[in-house]
Amino acid sequence: MASRRLLSSLLRSSARRSPAPRSSAAACPTPRAAPRPSPAGYLLSRAVEYATSAAAPQPTPPPVKTPPGPSGKITDEFTGAGAIGKVCQVIGAVVDVRFDEGLPPILTALEVLDNQIRLVLEVAQHLGENMVRTIAMDGTEGLVRGQRVLNTGSPITVPVGRATLGRIMNVIGEPIDEKGEIKTNHFLPIHREAPAFVEQATEQQILVTGIKVVDLLAPYQRGGKIGLFGGAGVGKTVLIMELINNVAKAHGGFSVFAGVGERTREGNDLYREMIESGVIKLGDKQDESKCALVYGQMNEPPGARARVGLTGLTVAEHFRDAEGQDVLLFIDNIFRFTQANSEVSALLGRIPSAVGYQPTLATDLGGLQERITTTKKGSITSVQAIYVPADDLTDPAPATTFAHLDATTVLSRQISELGIYPAVDPLDSTSRMLSPHVLGEEHYQTARGVQKVLQNYKNLQDIIAILGMDELSEDDKLTVARARKIQRFLSQPFHVAEVFTGAPGKYVELKESVNSFQGVLDGKYDDLPEQSFYMVGGIEEVIAKAEKIAKEYKMPKMITKIEGRGNGIKTNIVNMVDIARALARPASYTTKYFGCELGAQSKFDEKTGVSLVNGAHDTAKLAGLLENFIKKYVQCYGCGNPETEIIITKTQMLTLKCAACGYVSDVDMRDKLTTFILKNPPEQKKGAKDKKGMRRAEKERLKEGEAADEELKKLKKETKKKGATSTKDGASKATTAAKKKAGGGSDEDRSTSPVGSQNGDANADNGDDDVQWQTDTSLEAAQQRIQEQLNSATAEMVMLSINELVQEKKSEKANKGLTNGSAKQVDKTGAGQNGSAADSYDKLLVEIKSNLSKGSNPTQLQTSLGSLTGSPQEVMTALFEALFEGVGKGFSKEVGKKKKYLAAAVMKGNDSQMLLLHAVEAFCAKCSPDAVKEVALVLKVLYDADLLEEETIIKWYEKGCVGGKSSQVFKNVKPFVEWLQSAESESEEE
Repeated sequence: MASRRLLSSLLRSSARRSPAPRSSAAACPTPRAAPRPSPAGYLLSRAVEYATSAAAPQPTPPPVKTPPGPSGKITDEFTGAGAIGKVCQVIGAVVDVRFDEGLPPILTALEVLDNQIRLVLEVAQHLGENMVRTIAMDGTEGLVRGQRVLNTGSPITVPVGRATLGRIMNVIGEPIDEKGEIKTNHFLPIHREAPAFVEQATEQQILVTGIKVVDLLAPYQRGGKIGLFGGAGVGKTVLIMELINNVAKAHGGFSVFAGVGERTREGNDLYREMIESGVIKLGDKQDESKCALVYGQMNEPPGARARVGLTGLTVAEHFRDAEGQDVLLFIDNIFRFTQANSEVSALLGRIPSAVGYQPTLATDLGGLQERITTTKKGSITSVQAIYVPADDLTDPAPATTFAHLDATTVLSRQISELGIYPAVDPLDSTSRMLSPHVLGEEHYQTARGVQKVLQNYKNLQDIIAILGMDELSEDDKLTVARARKIQRFLSQPFHVAEVFTGAPGKYVELKESVNSFQGVLDGKYDDLPEQSFYMVGGIEEVIAKAEKIAKEYKMPKMITKIEGRGNGIKTNIVNMVDIARALARPASYTTKYFGCELGAQSKFDEKTGVSLVNGAHDTAKLAGLLENFIKKYVQCYGCGNPETEIIITKTQMLTLKCAACGYVSDVDMRDKLTTFILKNPPEQKKGAKDKKGMRRAEKERLKEGEAADEELKKLKKETKKKGATSTKDGASKATTAAKKKAGGGSDEDRSTSPVGSQNGDANADNGDDDVQWQTDTSLEAAQQRIQEQLNSATAEMVMLSINELVQEKKSEKANKGLTNGSAKQVDKTGAGQNGSAADSYDKLLVEIKSNLSKGSNPTQLQTSLGSLTGSPQEVMTALFEALFEGVGKGFSKEVGKKKKYLAAAVMKGNDSQMLLLHAVEAFCAKCSPDAVKEVALVLKVLYDADLLEEETIIKWYEKGCVGGKSSQVFKNVKPFVEWLQSAESESEEE
């Protein structure tokens, strides 16, 4: 009875016992990878043994040495390390394993033997004295009953340290970037305790991101936890990638990215972008990388997705604790971590709680979040993307996450529908750092002022929708106007989205953001249109954009009026006619576009000039749609110039021909408005070539010019008679050129766009229907054309005769040289000079390429160019060829990317602009035809970047046309030069 009472009391005390390791007095200490809580079966067996020995004392037997296991390790009595079990049951990702002895504790890693791939199982449940239920970290295809399983004796361990930088690994620490094994001696288990309270540090410091809406309204704390909340497709991943771009690049420490259950494509894109930006370096410079990547994507089993976040956190913890670094930890997406744990919980047979989540939701999430903290050794700043199911912030998963975060950035679908990106809701986003003690009084008051204006606007939206803007007081109208400007000013172009939007990314300093928004609140920019605040960086760009809109479009501010009530409510765009006139488009096009985009009926009355759209729509929304209309149907896709003409091709396709660069842009025919435009084509300008009837009308008006045409024929005959035998071909060429000029060019010239297009020149049509110059049919105009043709023909004949004289002189010298026996020496000398010149240029080209490959910045390049041997023209030509060698289609975009190097070369002297133009000309003589087609776009890019001046371009063009060299280059450049000259004449008239 005493033994039984002793046994029961011991069992009760063991149930209350803490999971600390056993004392050395109870048993001899044995080495193990990581201390784990004692299993219940082990406690029971030890209690029985202890009670029995207490009831009947016996001498202690000598210690027996445990035989080595199959892996060569000594079997651990507590963890069962080295013990071999067998697979008993496989149900998807759940695998049951039987061990005859040494039952592994919970969270122990088991490894399947004799398997094609390395398969790791993690113990999740004990089903009995000898049976454990595990979760597989990879696919279980091919796993059979009876297969051997090895107990590793420790949790999943992964490599940590600097060897992981620049590498991608999975949940169990295996590299998946095909760069070989991660060579390191540092390994840590993924299951660890959070730092003790006394080890944590409390320091409040702002982490500047360069994103206006974040830095102003919901600033991030360095060493804190930040959550990006949003539904599907609102921009969480893009925002987190922009944060990596802005913060990780400028960050002095290391970064860790954990991809938890997200798209594999996004992970690959992120890896490539990090390589391009220099955050990750390959090859010999891999030690200089600043980021480690851990991926467990959507296609992985739930076990891997549930543990990959812990793997990434373990890597970050090592940098914090062992190296004292300030680490950035990016997790995309923390909701997938919760979702994977929910799947694991269901597989283990646990009863679900609210909305189907696991009953241990708070425990699982807390175990991860509490490890992300700042200690006295270093800090971990975590940025976590959090998917919000059905946009419901009260869902248990995001709601549980809220309690752990220092700042929340909420992305709203309503904001994204307005076209404002990042779609951050400024009223729902919060931060513990938004305090005057941390930020300062000015920043705090500005942020609260912005939120107050936006909240007042939100309260007025119902009144505006029902009664319209006219029913508001003057103060409310001013509040609405400023709120709309603030809404658009919170948008910002991202660096990582530049490839999609075409707009360069912007980084805005914190002080500039505060001052800019304070100016909007004070009313300093009330006179600027709303459109100028959209997708810009600082306030200086807003002012520049407003000036550009006023200059290019001369477009008035949109005025709308809500009319009617109930089902008959409509929005009247009062000044649609003036807006359409500024855009050089019919007002019916813009009205129809609004209806197509809003899914509402729209109508424009040609007689009264009234533009109506069904429903109540605010001005800001319609103005945003107008911006989209301008991008699709007004601006040139090549250079962005708004002076374009809509042309309908024979195949019923829409194109935009630019008056500046000549580029022909293909309009996306999937847009609904294109059908309306085809049915209602724009009015053609005088001299257009779309209709055959114009040809007949022109023939009637050409009767006065028939006499002039007869004189032209006589002139051709006289030219042929006077020309010598060697000049007959030249005269015929000149006459043919005159015909082409008089008739609008050959078929080839008409079918080839000056700078290239997908569909060729949209002005190409049947030869019989082409009318180029017949708009002026007066006798004086005809005589002027004859004189021009005569001058061109005469000039070509003179050039041919001069060439003949030069050839004759050369032949005479050669004959004299042969008679004197010196011809060979002359030839050798000339060849030697040519060869040495070519060799020197090649050496110059190789030297410049070498400097560029070393990553020289523009300042270093400018210094190196000054030390090169060679003429300034040779240096400029070699630099241009080194920068753009092998380029074809997309020549202009490459020039835009590398213009900073050209700027360094142009800064060297006053004549450098002309040298640059000659370098472009020389390069076009060597490059592919696709690149030559874009030469006008190239000059437009250089002109917009202030690398070329208008006078220099026109001077170079006129010299080139007189010389007749590189005719294709100057032919392609002609539309751009004409545009420059017309713009100059218009400015003089104004």
